[in-house]
Amino acid sequence: MPRYFFDVQDGSGVFIDQTGTELPGDGAAQEEASAAIASIARDQISHTTKSENIVMWVRRESGGALVVLTLSFMLLATAAPHGDPVLSAERKEL
Repeated sequence: MPRYFFDVQDGSGVFIDQTGTELPGDGAAQEEASAAIASIARDQISHTTKSENIVMWVRRESGGALVVLTLSFMLLATAAPHGDPVLSAERKEL
């Protein structure tokens, strides 16, 4: 079974997957990457006060990149303290 590596960059740094995961093929690796990046976002959203950009690179053990996923989110208040909608937010770039 082929081995895939899932490297991640987010607001706290770059994390290189040294172990990898054996999966049946490229389609399974893409599904795993989609689920993983969504899970990372769920975990980070409770620790982030503004915005976050997450990038995941999926590499094959045999060499070469399979796919790059990016996910960005921004937390916006639904209303200012006095009830007016918030019209702008600060964006953090990686």
